[in-house]
Amino acid sequence: MRMEVILDGRDSPADSSTTRNQNGVGDYLGQLETLLERYDAQGCVAWVVGRNIAMDRDFREENTARTYQMLLAGEGEVIRDLIALRERIDDFHAQDRSDTEIPPMVVPAPDGSVRVIESGDTFINLNFRADRQRAISAALLGDRNFLTKEAAERNRAWNFDWLRDDLKIHLTGLAEYHPELERSGMTVAFPTGPQPGNIFALFPSLFSGETYSLVGESNKSAHVGYFLRGRRETPSNQGFETRDVFPSTSEADGVESDADFWKTPGMRAPEISTEMAHQIRSSQHRVLACNFSNCDMIGHLLPGQFDAAVEAYEAVDAAVGAILAAATEVGCDVILTSDHGNIEENNPAHSANQILTTVNANRSSIVADSEGLFEARLFDIPWTIAALSGVERELGALSLSIPGRPTDPQVIGKPLVRVST
Repeated sequence: MRMEVILDGRDSPADSSTTRNQNGVGDYLGQLETLLERYDAQGCVAWVVGRNIAMDRDFREENTARTYQMLLAGEGEVIRDLIALRERIDDFHAQDRSDTEIPPMVVPAPDGSVRVIESGDTFINLNFRADRQRAISAALLGDRNFLTKEAAERNRAWNFDWLRDDLKIHLTGLAEYHPELERSGMTVAFPTGPQPGNIFALFPSLFSGETYSLVGESNKSAHVGYFLRGRRETPSNQGFETRDVFPSTSEADGVESDADFWKTPGMRAPEISTEMAHQIRSSQHRVLACNFSNCDMIGHLLPGQFDAAVEAYEAVDAAVGAILAAATEVGCDVILTSDHGNIEENNPAHSANQILTTVNANRSSIVADSEGLFEARLFDIPWTIAALSGVERELGALSLSIPGRPTDPQVIGKPLVRVST
């Protein structure tokens, strides 16, 4: 057995692969080594790389190629053993390079040979991040069409001079990464399927003959697509969705990985807000949803890129202000929320703070829920949309009719507002 180790340093402290902080969090390589020792399996660690390279979700060819060549050709810095591995990673930390930026490294087998993936091998991908495993999975499957299409959507053209056509492996993913990959031969260990009660999947039944719009940028395109639709790559019914995804800043802007977004802290916030304001004023759609990724992408680079994080925050503030101005002009209600925080604390990890969700209702009849304060959760947002749109009863009826759906209203969510009488 051979193991690829992907270092995080983004959703965890920046140097946590080898360092344990004052709260006892970290030293994940040490924890892995302890686990492997139980089974006399320390020698199975064959490849080590940071997540900015191995988990690139914006289809930058160089990052996928580097990961692929590490796995298939053993390309990378050769590290003697796990002791030397820790020392080398600590060297990078001393150079202010986080775990996310660790370049490909290969650890030889006990006999000194460099391990590689060969045809006939089985590769089990234990990463649960669907959006961050598509590029490398498609590469291992040799699915050029998928890679070409996804790269083109981001204004990129791949040359594939590194991709082998003779590789035939058995690939299993922990979760569903993309249905096209399954059609290319990938199997899924734990199929989950789409969420049946997703409001965008139920949209035609709630808003007959009307449409909704999704707007974002390519680095988080799944957040205005796959995730927002309840684990669906495409709308459950065609013809009622408009989707605008702006290519994120890229190599031409000096952005070669997620670690470089501090160079363009505004990212695509101006384009997103301009498009949203235009669509609001033109009253094209019943519901519009957009995602600003600045504070997440650059918040993960704290504390080193504090000034850029401030610029990112200011860019989102200006973008939200432009959207609210347009909404006020036409009397459109706006919900502001987030899936997590991190920029409000000067460290790279997501914070444990409660999310401040704000409903900007442009009607005096819409008031805050008076049954008691509670922490807003993402599954409360669809109910709030339904309440603002006057279809709360219909959403409730549809939700309760779904087989296996829990009926406890605290489980399925509740509106943050109500219509006063």
